[in-house]
Amino acid sequence: MFRPYLKDISGNIAITFAVCSLMLLSTMGAAIDFNNIFRKKTTYQSLADIAALAAAGSGEDIESKLREIAIAAVNANNFADDTLKTELTITDEGRVQVIVSGTYDTIFMSIFGKPHQDISVLAEAVASGGTHFSAAMDIALVLDTTASMAGSKLDALKTAAGALVVQLESYDVDSIRVSVIPFSEYVNVGLSRRNEPWIDVPADNSTALQACQIDRDLISSTNCVTTLHNDTCETDGVYWSCSYETTTCDDIYGSPYVVCYDLISVKEWHGCVGSRLAPWNKRAHKGNVAIPGLLDEVGLPGTVKAIKCVNEILPLTKDMSVVRAKIDSLTAKDLTYLPAGLIWGWRALQPEAPLIEAGTVQAGSKTSVLIFMTDGGNTVSQDGKQHGGTDIDQANKRTEDLCDNIKNDKIKIYTVAYDFNGADTLRILKDCATKRNMSFLASNAAGLQKVFEDIGDDLFELRLTR
Repeated sequence: MFRPYLKDISGNIAITFAVCSLMLLSTMGAAIDFNNIFRKKTTYQSLADIAALAAAGSGEDIESKLREIAIAAVNANNFADDTLKTELTITDEGRVQVIVSGTYDTIFMSIFGKPHQDISVLAEAVASGGTHFSAAMDIALVLDTTASMAGSKLDALKTAAGALVVQLESYDVDSIRVSVIPFSEYVNVGLSRRNEPWIDVPADNSTALQACQIDRDLISSTNCVTTLHNDTCETDGVYWSCSYETTTCDDIYGSPYVVCYDLISVKEWHGCVGSRLAPWNKRAHKGNVAIPGLLDEVGLPGTVKAIKCVNEILPLTKDMSVVRAKIDSLTAKDLTYLPAGLIWGWRALQPEAPLIEAGTVQAGSKTSVLIFMTDGGNTVSQDGKQHGGTDIDQANKRTEDLCDNIKNDKIKIYTVAYDFNGADTLRILKDCATKRNMSFLASNAAGLQKVFEDIGDDLFELRLTR
């Protein structure tokens, strides 16, 4: 009886189409549900962000009141009138954390036994200051004090950096520490650190020598001609028009004779440190290789390049009056070696020797920031332990490597270029910053002050942290 029906294949396409259509409609329905869920989650995230920002910016420091502010912010912006739950807590790191959760009633997925989809989002924000939950922050001000900064430039830097410190004082000072790292060709770590285990400083010494030379007395000069020369002069990469005079004469000298005199060669340490050899010249911690202290030698002109660095570093401190005094005392001298400033700014913010102040606050409970300011590029490079070389490409590569290493150490970097247009250095500084909008260029004193003010605003404006 069934044999004729089994042989009849008419209508199979309709059955197949019906089955496939059901699968297709199910897939399309699920896609619609997933799209709606995504849109809801995006909306809830915006509500959580708004609530976190509202609570953190309220000036309140009582958790129950903060929770009320967050709930009110969510309700005021819940235009879809969804049923939402808003939770607020203060994290161990001192941040305001808001969780917004709700439920989406599915349209098509309910057919497959899933009538509801829970949605939960999280937002965190840091208060702008004045509350007990303000996040701790360590800041290293790495400031160019090279010869090219002398005069009005250094005055502008003092004003701008000093204004930033005043801005910091308006926030919760107990949770903010600042270090000042002046740099030029070298960095001065201070004479008090001479016997620290992380540094190797040779002993001061002096040597008495007798030098002799052949001399002749000038008897007369005739036919003297004075010539004015117009030239271009340079100091630490800064060029300007200059002029000088030379005089040539037909000179008549007496008979030669030998003159001898005593010289005392004095080698002393003034606090300057150089660089360790690779690969330690790109590492902040002491490890098992000491940092070289460099002696300055005087008394033998032309034999050894003088090594002096007058601006001693200031490790992290909460005392903003000490920070301001350090900035006001800065003087400008010597050439530019950017890696010297970068590596000591890094050392000020990491917990291991040579500078250990950063280790007194747990790393996970604070933000570490390095603000790097310069008015020009490298004019010297590393040469052994000293910075008297001329390989600028090497110095630039070292600068780039240090920037990468510092950022990998979870330190945020702001860079400030002041009144110069060197394309290579500007690119390096832009790449060095944690984000492109954290790299600044100032062309004059007013611009420099505005840059430091913007950095201060950026540090403490309400910002979402995840």
